[in-house]
Amino acid sequence: MWYKAQKVNNQVEVDLFDEIGGWGIYAKELKDELSSMIGNPTEEVVVNINSPGGSVFEGIEIYNYLKGLPNKVTVKINSLAASIATVIALGADELEISESAFFMIHNPWTMAGGEAEDLRKQADVLDKIKETILSIYEKNSNLSRERLTALMDEETWLTGSEALEYGFATRLTEGLSVAALATTDLVNNFKNIPNGLKMAENLVEAVEELAENLEATIETTNEVEETVEETTEEVVESTEEVTNEVEEVEEVQEEGILAKVKAFLSNKLENASNELNERYLEVSNELKASKEANEDLASENEELKATLEETFEMLKKSQELNESFKNEVKDLNDKLKEEVGEDLNPVVEPEVKAKTDIKEVFRNLKK
Repeated sequence: MWYKAQKVNNQVEVDLFDEIGGWGIYAKELKDELSSMIGNPTEEVVVNINSPGGSVFEGIEIYNYLKGLPNKVTVKINSLAASIATVIALGADELEISESAFFMIHNPWTMAGGEAEDLRKQADVLDKIKETILSIYEKNSNLSRERLTALMDEETWLTGSEALEYGFATRLTEGLSVAALATTDLVNNFKNIPNGLKMAENLVEAVEELAENLEATIETTNEVEETVEETTEEVVESTEEVTNEVEEVEEVQEEGILAKVKAFLSNKLENASNELNERYLEVSNELKASKEANEDLASENEELKATLEETFEMLKKSQELNESFKNEVKDLNDKLKEEVGEDLNPVVEPEVKAKTDIKEVFRNLKK
């Protein structure tokens, strides 16, 4: 079970933050503890509820106990009162609900097994339980029995404002973060869970998973750090041993094999350097010759371009002369017709080879 009861001055306060019955809160333990703490009828009893519901019979017993107290009973819902937890809440003289809380009512349900007759009997029991809960809702709200039946059939999640409007609550309090809603697995059995509550559930699960992962990461990091420290010490020790051995070998072979190896490598390096320099000079000369050849080719291209431009100019002028000559012959024929008469034949237009043969041009250029 998970509830907390304490007495402060002239007030007894109890937190019901779990499912009713099952692995959560039972009526007998709660009644025994509260009865032992209540000293006289003038003490107020404050019940804070954040519960997804649970056992109908345990919930009705707690409801009847709260209703029967001579003390003033105030119930506060800051997050969730669902299923039979709403019946417990209605056992108060005053019911305060946060504007961001939920008040969920639905039909009672159960798990049953056995023969067909057993299941029919169980269904009859559920109908009677529903009638009992309907009577409690009707007595503690401003809704008709028909309206309440429809709301229960639909599994209705009422906001704080709606619970106040329907007469379940007597006062609306300032909204609190929905992240404080109940997170028991029993909530997952409901079918019309509001998105806000689902998000709160997912957020809590994500935070719990993150905390577990973080804890595992910290443990792994500590193990890695220890392994790194041990490995580092071993490497340092091995390095020191190897360094000492190398120094000893160098001292012994400094004037022997080691000196010959150094001389051989030095000679190989010098030969390789000379070959590299020679090859560099060869490549440089080849690049220089290629550059000069490219420059000559570019110059020849410029000359050819200029020659072609001159040729095109000559062709253009030749065409212009040809057109001019044709116009002059035409004008002459027209004048002859006017002076002599139409019986005379016109001057025959001579064949003029005004266009220059382009092949002839290129042959002359080559000469």
